[in-house]
Amino acid sequence: MNVEIIEDKKSKRIRIIIYSILLIICVVAVGIAIYQFFADEKLGVIVGITNSETNTEEYEKIKAEFDTIFGNNLNGTVSEQVHINKQEQDKDIVYTHYQKEENVANDYNINVNIPYINIDSDIIKKYNKEISDNFEAKAINTLNSTDKNTIYTVEYEATIENNILSLIIHSNLKEGNSAQRVLVQTYNYDLVNNKEITLQEMLQLKQIDKAEAQTKIRSSIQTEQQKAEELIKVGYQVYQRDYTSDIYSIEKSTEFFVYNNYLYIVYAYGNQTNTTTLDLVVF
Repeated sequence: MNVEIIEDKKSKRIRIIIYSILLIICVVAVGIAIYQFFADEKLGVIVGITNSETNTEEYEKIKAEFDTIFGNNLNGTVSEQVHINKQEQDKDIVYTHYQKEENVANDYNINVNIPYINIDSDIIKKYNKEISDNFEAKAINTLNSTDKNTIYTVEYEATIENNILSLIIHSNLKEGNSAQRVLVQTYNYDLVNNKEITLQEMLQLKQIDKAEAQTKIRSSIQTEQQKAEELIKVGYQVYQRDYTSDIYSIEKSTEFFVYNNYLYIVYAYGNQTNTTTLDLVVF
């Protein structure tokens, strides 16, 4: 009789140990899933890559590339037969016009590189004024402001591919107790015809079907929306999307650029509100 009691206790302990291990595994799995949700929420999603055979390794490479492409310089050259009417002949087509790096404890931390497009054109003048008003002015105001604890960074990358100039400006802004923002601004210019390039025109140049592109954009945003909704259900505060919104229509999608022959469409929600969330769709 005593033997049976001992065996029962032993079996009970074994079951408890097994259940405990299973519980730990479940908790770890849930933690990993939540972490991945947040990782995706910050960057967004990359889909619609033209090559349907793109493997996971290439997917991850392109995804990681977005955070590393900003070297504050220009890559690529213009065809020899194309004449560029520069404003300053001794400078590149895109160069750093304003640079400031300064850190004052408990006041501000600034590291900005503001680009300038060195082309004599009314459209380019409008671009340069917009860049100055949106980014350079903010840096100067931060340096002269009495507001405390401001973090402000600006970096850019410019490329020339097939005589199309693409410029992307990426900025982080954290002011006081406000949530951090990530802002993205892009410019695309046809160096041959001296005209602005729209996303619809860029899709045509890349021979990407507009209807298929629109479907992929909404599908990717819907995926991110579903992820956010799942997190909200368990009590997390994350950025919410509405994939049916007009902001995801090709006609309203204004932030895009070309890099390494990929077309990046960017939805930077920090352009309108305090969030670091952005979505990418890459073709």
